[in-house]
Amino acid sequence: MSKSEMWMSVVGGILMLLGIFKVGTSTRRNRWIVNLLGETGYQIFLIVIGATFLILALFTNVFYE
Repeated sequence: MSKSEMWMSVVGGILMLLGIFKVGTSTRRNRWIVNLLGETGYQIFLIVIGATFLILALFTNVFYE
């Protein structure tokens, strides 16, 4: 696993944890996306994006080797 894949998996894990623990739903910076998706939609959005990053990071070598 290369450094970029490790960083991508770390970022994916952090995004998933942010979604699971509802971090950022009340901050001013993310208010427009929370209003657009709703609080639950925002959680699901973060979890899906995080899981996508994790899957891409973990299986990149499978597709390219």
